[in-house]
Amino acid sequence: MRALRVAIGVSGGVDSAVSASLLKKAGHEVVAVHMINWDPREEGTSKCDQSFDSAVARRVCQHLDIPYKTVNFVREYWNEVFRQMIDNYTIGRTVVPDIACNRFIKFQHFHDYCIKNLDADLVATGHYVSTSIESELMAGKNPSNLNADLLAGIDPIKDQSFFLCTLKQEQLKRALFPIGKLFKTQVYEIAKQEGLIEVANKKESMGICFVGKRKNFTTFMDQYIEPRPGLIKTIAGKIVAEHTGIHHFTIGKRVLYQGDHLGYFVVELDPKTNTVLVCSGSHHPRLFAQEFVIRTPEWISINPLKNHLDVRFRIQRTHPVIKCRLETSLKDGKEVITVKTQIPVRAVAPGQMCVFYADRVCLGGAHTELILLVIVSSTRIQPILYEVFFCFSVFVERLVATRKLAVYEKSKYWPLSTLLILLNTLVSIICTYAIIYYLYDHYFLILFIFFPIIAFIALFSFWCLHQLYLWNHRELQTMTSFVEVKNFHEKTYANDAYLSRRFQLTENIEVLKLMHTIFKVHSVCSLVGVFLSGIPMVFLDFNTEIAQMMLVFFDLVIIV
Repeated sequence: MRALRVAIGVSGGVDSAVSASLLKKAGHEVVAVHMINWDPREEGTSKCDQSFDSAVARRVCQHLDIPYKTVNFVREYWNEVFRQMIDNYTIGRTVVPDIACNRFIKFQHFHDYCIKNLDADLVATGHYVSTSIESELMAGKNPSNLNADLLAGIDPIKDQSFFLCTLKQEQLKRALFPIGKLFKTQVYEIAKQEGLIEVANKKESMGICFVGKRKNFTTFMDQYIEPRPGLIKTIAGKIVAEHTGIHHFTIGKRVLYQGDHLGYFVVELDPKTNTVLVCSGSHHPRLFAQEFVIRTPEWISINPLKNHLDVRFRIQRTHPVIKCRLETSLKDGKEVITVKTQIPVRAVAPGQMCVFYADRVCLGGAHTELILLVIVSSTRIQPILYEVFFCFSVFVERLVATRKLAVYEKSKYWPLSTLLILLNTLVSIICTYAIIYYLYDHYFLILFIFFPIIAFIALFSFWCLHQLYLWNHRELQTMTSFVEVKNFHEKTYANDAYLSRRFQLTENIEVLKLMHTIFKVHSVCSLVGVFLSGIPMVFLDFNTEIAQMMLVFFDLVIIV
């Protein structure tokens, strides 16, 4: 592997800092560049999070002894990302500006700047993804004859392939992702080992970066979109309230107005009449779609329509991938692509990015345009089954990641315990709601369906906790080696590290014992709570709305 001149975008966060460190340790000539994409004067002050991040990025580069530069893309960001976002929200379309920012700013203007002005061979960022040709690029091979696949990051919690789904071949052929094959806790471990304590302890930034310290997206958007008053109506035509603009809403969002104990949720936005349609309850069939039309997809390297691949998709980064079928047809002489999902999907909104996958390969994405088919009212149990599937899928993803990461940080065990308890609680609450609002006249049927589910989750959770216990116990017994970060660097650990590791493993074992006891008690309470939740209605004929609300409260108290 020959040394390359690599430019890396540094944000002031731990991901880009560790990426720069790894590149330098690999022997490359590294140049760090901090992008300024938002004018701080838009925040109403000259000081904002952006200025702080820039200062942190500069200190990181000084610590790593690499050159630090800044480049200004404020105009490009405003014209190519921000204005497009405003235009879409004005007409009720839900878009993700980070996707456009990556395509047009970070992987187009930034790449061009680094290659033309800094004479860089490759450009790196701290995204949790990888490509199929990174080893060839690192070896200095000419990428012109290579075909690059975008691969999801191995950390399912931090995978960012969703936000890079519209990148083109020429962009991927000059891109490096040094941490794409690492887990987040590995990144933190490297940061601490390299003395990057400031970024290792820095709170992770969430949401849209340019909102600043206010963190209130609705208030922020009001500064750029003129108010257009309209009505909020139920799907039956009843006027619920008034609003000041449909840009405040998106499909599936809860509308916090009085009038329905289940709550009102947005099912449709009409930009022509400026009307917001809502339904009663978060599991209403109108919130779930099984077919929708997408714009012409932008495939990265493989076209699944031509290769007949088994395709999965997601419309939000945190959602699990769901199997689907793509069908093409002609309408008014134009090709129309329809996505038909294996199970109903909640809150599909026009403008959302639908990202497609084949195993770990991100195939590309397309904006949703039109919702064709929602669940009919006679299949009201389907939304509940979807929620069970969704919760369980997310649980499995988080569990896989946590098991692989648990040996790095003791603190990861408590989130695991919390996740198991929340999952058990969610399934119990779903069961209770099914009894109360859907099938209270089939009480024993519901118990027959849901009790095995809750019992299975409890047994599976106990098994996972036991495996973690054995994992820590075996290492404590052997202590022949320590956890090393793959492809990082070899190091002989000092005696204090050895003692620290033994102490950490001992604490882990005690924590797991306590978690096992807590979860055992919680599982029993959940089963009892579900069983008792239907007794007032089934045996006492207690079926008024007030009684139902009291019943939910009673069940939640028992479960929590």
